[in-house]
Amino acid sequence: MLVHKVIDLDLIKRFGHVTPDLLTHLENSHTTTSQVAQVAQSAGVAKVVLTHLVPSSPRLIRDLVWQAQCSVGYGGSVHVGNDLDQISIPVRTR
Repeated sequence: MLVHKVIDLDLIKRFGHVTPDLLTHLENSHTTTSQVAQVAQSAGVAKVVLTHLVPSSPRLIRDLVWQAQCSVGYGGSVHVGNDLDQISIPVRTR
């Protein structure tokens, strides 16, 4: 399982009203859904949990959109984390 923060930079650029300095910070310190998908696929993880969503408002971007974006290039399960979520980790047998 990979738990990772994620940002939709295109949405921030279009509607975020951020300063150039803040945009540079966001680009350098956050990961896009396609970057998370690439890391997860390369690592061979079965599940991705997206957290620390930017933007965080479900009115701007719904969980299904986050899931769909992250599923491009990644074949595993994608869960959008919300407060108080409980996620089971399967026990591996040898």
